[in-house]
Amino acid sequence: MTLMEILPSVARAGEARSFGDAWPGDTAMAGADVLLGDESACALAAAGSSLRGTVLVTRVTRVVRSGTRVWCRVDGVLPRGFDTVDLAWPGARLAGATMADVELRDGTGLRRTVRAEVPVRLDGGAPLLVAVRRRACRVRVSV
Repeated sequence: MTLMEILPSVARAGEARSFGDAWPGDTAMAGADVLLGDESACALAAAGSSLRGTVLVTRVTRVVRSGTRVWCRVDGVLPRGFDTVDLAWPGARLAGATMADVELRDGTGLRRTVRAEVPVRLDGGAPLLVAVRRRACRVRVSV
């Protein structure tokens, strides 16, 4: 008998994550998948990239790792006028994940960088959720 059989909670430790203020209130884990409301993020990503409220559902087409930096090319278009706040990797096991500076680049060349948790194993074709927030308008008033 293994420790994982004796303590099933240990087997699940490190595989789930919580979603803070950057995510819609109905975002939750369902095993290794992420649910946006009642829809599977993996299924949404398989259907194609889309912006669902404040969450971009897309796929990673290429990944390059170097130390604490990760470069990801995504097949969706990163929304202009929005800041990237957080990332989630539906379908990826989070056990052993590390924090890294992740640079996302879309097909138009637009780049966004965010510090986020990155799974140990991440391949091209992996689904990706990008939490975005509209940039505040900066108005300079001269008197």
